[in-house]
Amino acid sequence: MKYKFTLKTAIFFSAIAITALSSGKNLPVFAEEEVKTSLTRNHSIQTYYTAADASLPAAYDLRNEGFVTSVKDQETTGTCWAYAALGSAESNMLKTGLADKVMQASGLSGEIDLSETHLVWFGNCRYSTISSDPLFQKGSNKGLDGYLNDGSNASTATGVLGSWVGAQLEANMPSITDTKGVAEASRYTAYAHLQNTNILDAGDIYGIKTALMETGALSVSYHDDSDYYSEKNYAYYYNIDPSDANYSDHGHAVTVIGWDDNFSKSNFNTAPPEDGAWICKNSWGAEWGKNGFFYISYFDTSVNSFTSFQMEAADNYDNIYQYDNGLENSVYRNNSTGTAGANVFTPEKDENISAVSFRTCYADTDYTISVYTDVDTSDETPTTGTLVSRQTGTVMYAGYHTIPLETPVFAQKGKKFSVVIAYHHTGKDIGSIPYDVPSNLSGVSYLASFNPDTGEYTNWREYYDDYEKGISANLCIKAFSKDGIIINEKNFPYAPMRNFVGNAEHDTDGNKILSTSEIDSITGISVSGKTTNNPTTLKGIEHLTSLDSLTITDCSVVALDLSRNSLLMSNNFQCTGCGLTLDTVSTEYLSTLEIDPSKILSISGAEIQDGKIIPTSTVITYTYDCGNRLTADFKITANQIETSAISSYSIGDTDGNGTVDATDASMILLAASQLGAGAACTLNTDQLTAADVNNDSAVDASDAALVLTYAAASGSGTFTGTPEEYFQQHTGQ
Repeated sequence: MKYKFTLKTAIFFSAIAITALSSGKNLPVFAEEEVKTSLTRNHSIQTYYTAADASLPAAYDLRNEGFVTSVKDQETTGTCWAYAALGSAESNMLKTGLADKVMQASGLSGEIDLSETHLVWFGNCRYSTISSDPLFQKGSNKGLDGYLNDGSNASTATGVLGSWVGAQLEANMPSITDTKGVAEASRYTAYAHLQNTNILDAGDIYGIKTALMETGALSVSYHDDSDYYSEKNYAYYYNIDPSDANYSDHGHAVTVIGWDDNFSKSNFNTAPPEDGAWICKNSWGAEWGKNGFFYISYFDTSVNSFTSFQMEAADNYDNIYQYDNGLENSVYRNNSTGTAGANVFTPEKDENISAVSFRTCYADTDYTISVYTDVDTSDETPTTGTLVSRQTGTVMYAGYHTIPLETPVFAQKGKKFSVVIAYHHTGKDIGSIPYDVPSNLSGVSYLASFNPDTGEYTNWREYYDDYEKGISANLCIKAFSKDGIIINEKNFPYAPMRNFVGNAEHDTDGNKILSTSEIDSITGISVSGKTTNNPTTLKGIEHLTSLDSLTITDCSVVALDLSRNSLLMSNNFQCTGCGLTLDTVSTEYLSTLEIDPSKILSISGAEIQDGKIIPTSTVITYTYDCGNRLTADFKITANQIETSAISSYSIGDTDGNGTVDATDASMILLAASQLGAGAACTLNTDQLTAADVNNDSAVDASDAALVLTYAAASGSGTFTGTPEEYFQQHTGQ
């Protein structure tokens, strides 16, 4: 496309394992798998739906919005957790429009359908077997039993999807009921990436309802028992008190797709305290329940871990840095202010770090993100490099969070960088940082205490071999990078150019990085508008390698480097009326303009001496080699010339003719007389410096005498050295 711009002057973690326990369906009971975490959304906890905001509707059903995919059937597999998680992800993709984009790009028709087989296989059945993979042998490796005899939970789904393992499409995978293996080569095939999960407490009715309306369906777990299910009314209510020895809060996972405040309590086998229920999609086929859907009372005592799976396009970032793909426990560091964790990564090529992700075990967690480059971890300190980015924020819910950096960070190939996440103490007894076990690498994960008031870390130590717990682990901290050119002052120092490439038309995703596709879309530019005393070389234009048309008119451009703009030809390149209008021009000023004298093909009004441009006229015109067989003419106009900045007068040579002789001595005597009388001196500043041959900060007869003796000695051949050497020998310099 052609563009024109004018240059103007001036935990999240499910606390239980989910299996496929039956409610009126003959499914096997599977073993429990506890995940020890502490999960609550502990701010603004509400007393069930009666405290919900009155502005929300009494009933809401995502099916009416077109944001629910069809009911699936897990049959006899223990994979409800995968159906629940992907049901949430699919709903979110429908709501954001990502589903349509994925289907169109894939050449498929019908509704979005993500693969439970891919998620379960790589989450439960087979860990990575590639030794070069940072996640080598990370996670579960249960084989086909991962389908049949072992359940899992939303934490596993988050760990897998958050590691860019999927989401894959059902059309590309075998059915989960086939219980077949999946090729290792497809592990990192993804049509969408998990961006965030929020975990909401069952008591936060308003928060759950808001999440349904804002992000789509939610995964949820509960204890399933047919004794508590009304087949007649498709209604479930488990009312065992949590303090009862027979209480259970796990067994099955489903997808919440709406609510009905007026769903009568009389519809349940045992009446709950009030009306109201969640509308849920099961994974037991459309023949079960009400076409595969049913209701769970707001007052069910087992329902827990409402989790939203929020997806983004698979090309939202180009690369991921990580050491974890799941959660086995949480590390607790007792301190009064905060806890910090750091992962250190080494890029294999130049990249732009654009976002980081981490997990939180609590709601309302204040955090500080810091990124350091040129890190040296020889002393087990991941903050020894240069702090290049720091930002703070608060995450409302426990969960998995991807946070874009306010300004991307350039990471150089082979140079280590660290991502430091500091969790602020917020009145809880402990600060918690999730970790993943076992660790594959040493020298990459570190822990410290953190003071949010001062921003200081204390007592860094490596976490690879934890002396407190006797385990090896890596912290759950990731970094994401984008290929391309960061839109900053370094790469685009001229503000109008920076603003041009940074506008929404070119930086289409607003991440302050020009991607390859965004660069390719800029094929023509027209630049105009002269800025007095504000010169530019349009540095940064060399990054726009798809330019095939460039017009620069009446602009304050003094030089151009188009050597990388290989598509630009002379018939599509014009540069007219460009240059500067100044009050005073000097060699010193010209040396600041990034004009390469070696690329000046011809010049008038100035001379090039020792790689410097020496003005000889108030009008300087020159033809410049811009590279790529392109040239441009520039003009600098000034009211006066200042020659004092860079001297052409060597010591003793006050007339600047290259010879130290009697004429120079006469000029020195005249200047000494003028200075002594307080009269105007005929020598300028550079000439006076050359006249002070004895370096005593005064121009007088002794300087003239030294010049005469040097001239005589040099003329007779009794001294063959340079004037500088003679004056040093005879003045003790």
